[in-house]
Amino acid sequence: YMGEEKKEETKDEKKEESKDEKKEEKKDEKSEEKKDEKKEEKKEEKEEKEEKEEKEEKNEETKEEEKKDDGEAKKDKEKKDDKEEKEEKKDCLLYTSDAADDLLCVDLGGRRIIKKK
Repeated sequence: YMGEEKKEETKDEKKEESKDEKKEEKKDEKSEEKKDEKKEEKKEEKEEKEEKEEKEEKNEETKEEEKKDDGEAKKDKEKKDDKEEKEEKKDCLLYTSDAADDLLCVDLGGRRIIKKK
């Protein structure tokens, strides 16, 4: 009868050992899954950082281009303003006898000032 008890004990011990082994395997699997998840998270974070850096570089480039465009636009506007001023005032020869008659339309150099309306 004692031999049967020993056999049952060894069977119970084997069952417990196999249960322990299964638990350890599950733990190992879970830890591997966690490691994989962490690796994936790190990859995603790196990708996000790279995307942000690319966006920042593009933003900086567009800002620089806008500054250049603004500078060029200002220069163009100044040129247009200068042209308009030149078009508004046309110089013409004036004799001194005419200057005496038209005081409001003559500048100090004796040139007639003609304003377009």
